[in-house]
Amino acid sequence: SDRGVPRARSSLASLLIFVNDINDHAPLFQQPLYRVWVAEDVPVGSYIGGLSATDGDSGLNARLRYAVVSGNRLGWFRVSEESGLVTSAARLDRESVAELTLNISAQDQGLQPRTSYTTLHITVGDVNDQAPAFPRPSYRLSVPEHSPVGTQ
Repeated sequence: SDRGVPRARSSLASLLIFVNDINDHAPLFQQPLYRVWVAEDVPVGSYIGGLSATDGDSGLNARLRYAVVSGNRLGWFRVSEESGLVTSAARLDRESVAELTLNISAQDQGLQPRTSYTTLHITVGDVNDQAPAFPRPSYRLSVPEHSPVGTQ
């Protein structure tokens, strides 16, 4: 210490510190399994269900993109990349497939992206969309006139 001789000096500086987020959190879906029921006659583009995930990071490390990973071989459904909303992408047909299971991912946009998965189980409900049909165009039968009721 110079005991202030010559006069003591000091300085003051402002320091701005930026803390960068590292991508240390994977997306987390609100549910590991989602279940929905949808009638087979819904119009194309109809809302089927919503999936939601969150990420404990910030910035690009928390910005999520959703995608159907598997289970959509018929192309019946679409998931919004930004919102996670699932809509119908084609006409559904319960007589072809009554239940489907879609595996859906949420991936953050960090430099080393992290991904999580959930399952959406869809039950396709039947509607009366099939007219009755006879296997043959005409039938011929003969029944004796004194046959009892219920004779086959």
